[in-house]
Amino acid sequence: MAENRVFTVWDYVVFASMLLISTAIGIFSALKHGRTGQRTTEEFLVGNRQISAYPIAFSLAASFMSAITMIGYPAEVYNTGLNVLLLNFTFLLTSIITCLIYIPLFYRLNIISTYEYINRRFGRVVRYQIVCSFMVYMFFYLGIVTYTPSFALSQVTGMDMWTSVVITGLACTLYTTLGGIKAVVWTDVFQLCIMVIGLVAVLIQGSIHVGGFGKIWNIAKNGNRTDIFDFDPDPRKLYTTWSVGIGAVFGWVSIYGCNQVQVQRYLACKSEREAIKAVMLNSVGVIVLFTVSCLSGLVMYAVYETCDPIKMNRVSTSDQLTPLLVVDLFDQMPGFPGLFVASAYSGTLRKRRPITVESRRPEGLSPTSGLSPVLSRGRGN
Repeated sequence: MAENRVFTVWDYVVFASMLLISTAIGIFSALKHGRTGQRTTEEFLVGNRQISAYPIAFSLAASFMSAITMIGYPAEVYNTGLNVLLLNFTFLLTSIITCLIYIPLFYRLNIISTYEYINRRFGRVVRYQIVCSFMVYMFFYLGIVTYTPSFALSQVTGMDMWTSVVITGLACTLYTTLGGIKAVVWTDVFQLCIMVIGLVAVLIQGSIHVGGFGKIWNIAKNGNRTDIFDFDPDPRKLYTTWSVGIGAVFGWVSIYGCNQVQVQRYLACKSEREAIKAVMLNSVGVIVLFTVSCLSGLVMYAVYETCDPIKMNRVSTSDQLTPLLVVDLFDQMPGFPGLFVASAYSGTLRKRRPITVESRRPEGLSPTSGLSPVLSRGRGN
């Protein structure tokens, strides 16, 4: 049986405040633009390409940090070690490839979605096949990123799972529908700040609890949790330098270069240069956030070095380890468990965003024209 703790009033207040502020940003954006009206698809989906690089960078970094990242990676480090930290190299390499290849292409084609490019390049049949495949993928993915943290948190904190799923879904639908991409971006900025606070709080409180980060590192080192590089070519091993540092590049390029969730954000920038700036700034933010998340896994290992919660039947799965750690660390600090839950659900909210499969044809461009000249141009044209 998983150990069940009950949220205090202050925990619910903190969690509810996150949802209310996120919704308020969408309402404010809708009212602000109500004076001019979001009258076109392009204005709603990419903000007429008038958003600067900095909020877009925050939004891109936030879109990476799902609830699975918040809850799953610390538990993964607890179980296997810091090998997964090599993903930082993957993020940087992926950003460079995106800036050199994909962003120039999309901006010179003046499109608002990857499906518009597919339609011009391969035709409607291929476009609809890809759209349907993406919708199936997102259907299952959104279910996982919503259900998994909800289940894990409900088992440890006592929060009703289905109530949290419905509330977060309604809040996300409301502010994204009202405010469009601008509300999404600025809500991402707010929610990323919540996530940073949550992760840093765990790292600091964990260090205090154990007796300093130096002690945490020594405990993790003795448990073989600090080894980053593993050049074993055995393909059966889950994390090696080859599979994480190189193999994962292909997966991340497909996300940052082709996934509409990411592409829609950097297409909202004012210019190609601003989009490149946003992606590179995003890579720095992602590396910092991911590193802190992995270090939280070392905190978890140090705290539970001699009392594995799964073996002691305090929790039933690894997904519940991170919420349990938070409850244990902040048991005497009302409001902080609620802060972490707000952080985790911020990741869930960011994954439940409106995306477009819209194709709109720029003036004077036929469905089959414009591709060859664009692809053959030099970077300076």
